[in-house]
Amino acid sequence: MLGAIGLKSVRVALTLMIQGERSKDRVTILGLTSIGHFINDGNMWLIPGIILPVLNQMGVNYAIIGLLSALYAAISAIASPLVPLSIKWLGGHMRAMALGMFLWAFAIGLTSIGFLVHNLYLVYVGVVLAGVGAAYYHPIGSALLSATYGGTAGSALGINGAFGSLGRALYPLIASIVVFAGTVSAVFNLWILAS
Repeated sequence: MLGAIGLKSVRVALTLMIQGERSKDRVTILGLTSIGHFINDGNMWLIPGIILPVLNQMGVNYAIIGLLSALYAAISAIASPLVPLSIKWLGGHMRAMALGMFLWAFAIGLTSIGFLVHNLYLVYVGVVLAGVGAAYYHPIGSALLSATYGGTAGSALGINGAFGSLGRALYPLIASIVVFAGTVSAVFNLWILAS
């Protein structure tokens, strides 16, 4: 009888430990995907909020600026359905999301270098790569949260969505300060946001 009670206690303890680990995993996944959403949606505002106005100041005509903006959005839309294929190829959701963040960072860095050396083609390639990088977050983040939280994913998706909104609100402000504040700053300081 005592052996059965002891065995039951061990089972209960193990079950609680597993649930505790799952809870930690859930919080970690929510935290990482929320930070990813903040960065992704914040970066999305660098293109229309900072890069395109600077191109205008550099004398690039409005037709090219409009074309770049449309190209950025079109590439992101075309790449989004293909992104889930990279999950299997890269070996997991988080690795695929990391690739998207790396593409964003590389695109911002390339754009910054383009501004620094006055090479608009580097800026254009950076905008195109940003479109690919932007495609990664939403399908992967949503799938990961849905799989992790199951039937209770609504609140997790709501928290995650709030971080995306914060990114859209704060990134233009941060980028404007980095790029335009003070006499030392210049548009190529966008590289700071790439790190």
